Order: sequence, then structure tokens, then C-alpha cells
Amino acid sequence: MKAALLTALETIEITDIPKPTPGPEEVQVRVKCVAICGTDVHIYQGFPIGIFQPKLPLVLGHEFSATVSALGKNVTGFREGDRVTVEANIGCGKCYLCRTGAYVLCPEVRVLSIHANGGLAEYVVAPQTHVYHLPDSYDDEAASLTEPLAMAMCGYLRAPVMPGDFVAVLGAGTGGFCLAALAKMAGAEKVIMTDTREERLEVGLAVGADVVINARQEDVVKAVMRETKGHGADIVYEAAGVPQTFVQSVQVAAPRATISFYGVPVEPVNGFDFGMFLLKDLKMVSASGSPRCFSSAISAAASGRVNLRPLITHRLKLEDTAKAMSLVKNRQDGVVKALIKI
Repeated sequence: MKAALLTALETIEITDIPKPTPGPEEVQVRVKCVAICGTDVHIYQGFPIGIFQPKLPLVLGHEFSATVSALGKNVTGFREGDRVTVEANIGCGKCYLCRTGAYVLCPEVRVLSIHANGGLAEYVVAPQTHVYHLPDSYDDEAASLTEPLAMAMCGYLRAPVMPGDFVAVLGAGTGGFCLAALAKMAGAEKVIMTDTREERLEVGLAVGADVVINARQEDVVKAVMRETKGHGADIVYEAAGVPQTFVQSVQVAAPRATISFYGVPVEPVNGFDFGMFLLKDLKMVSASGSPRCFSSAISAAASGRVNLRPLITHRLKLEDTAKAMSLVKNRQDGVVKALIKI
């Protein structure tokens, strides 16, 4: 089968590799659309992913839609031709964490595009437990964004929005866009998004933000307080992963607010005011992966309550995978999400 194979640092080769055969409990799928993720680009550049150092050669891509092409002998509930998406984090299924639903934290977790070949190929295999049906109302392009929406859903469920809440989303990346859309879906009084890139903030308005703040042009804390009439944000989603937004999360929070840390910090955070955190009686939560959130994400998007199509800015062929990686890496041409259509 044809695949975009990462063979060395920033080197993608379009080549033929063996077509994977499904095991007894596995489903083989034919890939339709793959969305390029920042994680893919980090691996492409040679960076470790948390505690993992992916080994090359490797097929990247863990955000994709597909159709079922073959079934293992013990698989039930699927037929060839079914439209599906796949959850990339696969636990051992036996340890305490897996049995309690926290399989993303399994000591033996295996992630497609990190430990095993991902979706930038014609075919992929995955356990039937990690394959999800797609409704007809959920097209292949939008469905390739299920994984980031499910990740955001996990962060959202740890800090759910109530109707009438003021919500601050600090960071206009894919996760921030998804969180803004979910907050609006839940009935937030006002969703305020911050970032340093004007073109990203425009996308934020398209997916659900009511107000956007360019952090290069305005004082974020003053602006959030202005937009909330001095109250602050009842829910704060930190979605940039940079020290400035971690520090701002406490400053923009209303008393007794909940802060959900979604962004992954790239360096130690200094200046986090624990005194203010205590005096405001804040609650801090975090979320990792998308455990048990795929079905909810599919439902929200397929019903039209969440629209992520404004995130799709580029569509390319498998042969253009290296170009797509470069676009995302260098933030060129207003790219938000680049799709590879296979």
C-alpha cells in the first residue's frame, strides 16, 4: 500500500509498505482524510512526545476518517464499507487504569503515529474497541477532526460550562477552537478568546467565540475584566501551553472559578500566583488524552451543535504530505488545519 513514511528528520518519502492485516479483535480501515496535528509536526522535527521518543521509519497521522475494509474473525458490530473514525490511544486493556477507563495513562499504552503506523497511508488496523461509527450527517472531512474535538471534550467535561457563565479561552489553536465551540454549545453568556495572531482570532469568531483579544495589542487581564464587567471568567481554559497564559489563567479567573489546563507547557512556568489562587478559592483541573469522549464528540459535531469546518484551511494529496508538514510547522498561508485526502 502507498504511505507517507517519515524516514529521517524532516524527510517524508511516498513509498509502498506492507498492508496491515487485522488480528482477531481488530478492524482494518481504508483511510479517507487525515488532519495534520501539531504532534505530527513535532515528531517530523525530531522532538520527543512527552516521555516517548518515536522510532523511525514511521507513518504519522492520528486524526483521520476512514471506511471499514476488513474484519478480524472475532469482530462484531462492523461491516465492510462502514464509515468510521479511530481513537489512537490504545491501552493494554488489562491493567487497573485500563479497567477504570483511564487507558490513555496505561503504562503500556500504544499510540498510532507514535508507537505504531498512523493514518498517512491507505490502510490502518486498530482494535474494534477504538473504532467508532460515523453518522451520515458527519462528512469525512469534518470527521477527521473528531480526535482533537474529543481531546477538548475531555478538558471541557473536567470544567463544564453552565448557561450564563463567562468563559475565557487562552490560546487560539485547534484545542482552543474546540473548547470555544463546546462552551458556546453549553450556553455560555460570553466566550472570550485570546491569542497573538489576528487570523487565528478570526477563526475563533467563526467557531463560537463572542469576543477576541489580541494579546499583542491589549492587556489580556484588563480586557477580560472589561468584557465580564469586573467579574472575571467563571471557566478558564488554558489552551496555549505557554507560561504567559498559565499566569494569566489565575488573573482572569472569577472567584471560585475553575481553570482547566489543556495546553502542554513547553517550559517551566514561573510567576504562577498561588496566593491569588488560594484567595480566589479557585479549582484547578487538567485533562490528558480523550478517554471515553469520542462518542460525545461525534454526537456534538454530527448534530451540528459544534461546527469545526472553519478550521479546515488547506486540502492536499498524500504526495503533498511534506508540503503540509512544512505549512503547519512554519504557520504559513494562514493554515489552521491541513487535510490530506487519500
